[in-house]
Amino acid sequence: MSENADENDAGLFGRPMKVGGFGAACDRERRGLVLSKADICDPTLQYFRVSEPHNRNNPRGICLLINQRDFDREKTGQERRDGTDVDADAIERTFVKLGYSVNRATNLTLRKMQMLLSNVSCQDHSHFDSFVCVVLSHGSDGIIYASDGYLPADNLISFFRGDRCPSLVGKPKMFFIQACRGSAFDRGVCLASDAGADDVLVCKLPAEADILVANSTVPGYFAWRNSNTGSWFIQELCTVLSADAASSSEHFDILTLLAVVSRKVALLYESNTGQPGSHGMKQMVSVSSTLTRRAFLTG
Repeated sequence: MSENADENDAGLFGRPMKVGGFGAACDRERRGLVLSKADICDPTLQYFRVSEPHNRNNPRGICLLINQRDFDREKTGQERRDGTDVDADAIERTFVKLGYSVNRATNLTLRKMQMLLSNVSCQDHSHFDSFVCVVLSHGSDGIIYASDGYLPADNLISFFRGDRCPSLVGKPKMFFIQACRGSAFDRGVCLASDAGADDVLVCKLPAEADILVANSTVPGYFAWRNSNTGSWFIQELCTVLSADAASSSEHFDILTLLAVVSRKVALLYESNTGQPGSHGMKQMVSVSSTLTRRAFLTG
């Protein structure tokens, strides 16, 4: 394989046995929260609250960056993910510019990954506008790999549900996941073209509210990564977010920006493996959202 060949982030050798487990260790209040009507409970409010300015001393929120490069081959069957550090560096630069405090972790075991997720979800996010989590790893159908095992992707997200992380209730929680979700190739299809801020009340929101998950690919398919330039999804995500932040005119909400990312990945990329069975393949980004308002990463 060429040194500049595209690779995928699949679980090529099937699922390993789970390695250990970890339960949340902090006390969380389960009762209804007293919230500002203007910020949370007004159904006519179209935007999430954004405070200004943002800098290292006053961040917009935490960006948790989990970068899995190396794996225990015997326990996971997974190979080294060359090129992932390029993605991690791009994510860190982008979200620092967007005003986030980036917490970067590399090559976590399953136990350490679960501990980190639990600890971050137990932090007080009440002074932040939002939360971001970026995971760069191998994956398969419904799972994400740690260095010595795997966890269900839904478990990763569940740490930050409203009933487990009360200080993020009513705020956007955004997850960007670069990992395969199966072993199928997307071969593409040829298309012939034609030419009241002071009001206070007890407010109840669904635990699953205000969560956005952007996966690098749809369920069942490979996600592609170049060993030198990084992954298609993460590189385009950083390019689009940075361009929006640098714009002197109108800024766009995250769902609009992700539509641009999805379109660019779908139209501009094909795999370059040099192998007949995997050359010229495509990739489709998948976005799932329960956001109740428009979320902007730039004020």
